[in-house]
Amino acid sequence: MKDFHRVTFGIQDDNDRFLRSMIDPVVVAPWNSTFSRPRTQWEFTANAVGIYDNTAGKVFLIDMTGKALRDICRQVVDFPVIQTQWPLWVSGNLVKLLR
Repeated sequence: MKDFHRVTFGIQDDNDRFLRSMIDPVVVAPWNSTFSRPRTQWEFTANAVGIYDNTAGKVFLIDMTGKALRDICRQVVDFPVIQTQWPLWVSGNLVKLLR
């Protein structure tokens, strides 16, 4: 078996399932309702990344902030807006800070 990397969301109840390489579709947020909003209403940078499969053999990583992939690899939590917009980003929804 080839080595592979995976991201696991949730609890691994069926451990045998994770012995083979696989990719399961995960819908985190509807793109049309999240990214049509101003950046001050977005969550953290790591939440602004997605994978698009065109079902014709091409898969694309879409990084809406241009920083999400870097932040995920560095295990950094960052805001999707510039520093001068932080107060506006926080004022819109304090629940974002608790996530």
